[in-house]
Amino acid sequence: MTIIYTIKESICEIKLEDALNHTEGEELIQLCQELIDKETFSKIRFNMQNCESLSSSGIGSLVSISKMGLEKNINLELYQCQDKVKKLLKITGVDGVISVS
Repeated sequence: MTIIYTIKESICEIKLEDALNHTEGEELIQLCQELIDKETFSKIRFNMQNCESLSSSGIGSLVSISKMGLEKNINLELYQCQDKVKKLLKITGVDGVISVS
């Protein structure tokens, strides 16, 4: 998985490619923890346009990142989700914890 991120103003934008599974999820958690610890922003936005699938570990990683962010008043948003990813997030109830569009 390729992870590309930018920080503009008070928003950290992370673009996810391919699939988010256990290995990629761990890398993403580590990156987000480092960013949250050393940067100042109010929102992390994940561009999910090219993320074709999520495993249960990938979903768990997003929830973990959301919890890390909330501890520092940082909101998490998943946007441009493909329909199948959006459906999975709804079925699992993640869309009630994390903003999904």
